Amino acid sequence: MWQATWHEGGRGLSMAMKVAANGERIRALRNMSPTELPQKVLATQCQISERQLRRIENENLKVSLPVLQRLAGRFGVDITEIAFGLVGPQLVSGRNSTGKRAAVDDDLGETNIPRHRTALLAPISSARELYSRAADCQQIVPHVLVETGPAQLTMIQECLGILSAVSHRKWSLGPITPDRHDDDEFPDLAREKRLAELFVLLKGHDIRIVADQVIYDYPDEETPWLQGQRFCFQFVVAFVPPRGQYEEDTVTVPFDGGRDHVLPRKPNF
Repeated sequence: MWQATWHEGGRGLSMAMKVAANGERIRALRNMSPTELPQKVLATQCQISERQLRRIENENLKVSLPVLQRLAGRFGVDITEIAFGLVGPQLVSGRNSTGKRAAVDDDLGETNIPRHRTALLAPISSARELYSRAADCQQIVPHVLVETGPAQLTMIQECLGILSAVSHRKWSLGPITPDRHDDDEFPDLAREKRLAELFVLLKGHDIRIVADQVIYDYPDEETPWLQGQRFCFQFVVAFVPPRGQYEEDTVTVPFDGGRDHVLPRKPNF
């Protein structure tokens, strides 16, 4: 989210804001270095993890201004050369599963947003937040990005089962598959209570939960959940390892948006 005040000839910037890095340019600068500059060395010099630098170069990861400033200082370039959006609001090109970026047609003044792109997931602070956000979405899309043993995997499966049950009971138009909480006097409270227990247990096993609500546009060949409805909300949730010392709180995962979009570069409001 932008936390900047725009004004003619410049802008006021919040150091807490996050900006999409120009990963391709950063990689090119690293490879152009007069001496060999492996990712591990550059990451150490800029006080970030090697994993974060890989995501910066490959995924245009959003990072804080201090991180971009350290990278720019290392290469001796202006920060605007290695980031998107610092010279005015603009769409950031995303990558799809084949590595393609959003294409800009300069003749038509349009930006093509690919169906297969990425979603930026933020930390979930409580089980209550997890429960309520799942209830707001018609579909649950899980990612397990942490190595687990059988016990931890069982907890993750149970957590996802509760989230699906919460979503289905609010949005499903067909029959509902009962779960063990339906036998309780207050099923919704029982699910929320168990979700809170699982949230604490997973945290105790060094498993973080990050998530975001995203819009999925139904492709023509897919039947929407409600007749005439062309989109739905998906709750993309990931189970991830603890954050490293220099890593971001957010996590980027592949996302299927359902269909491509063509947006005007300068829309008329």
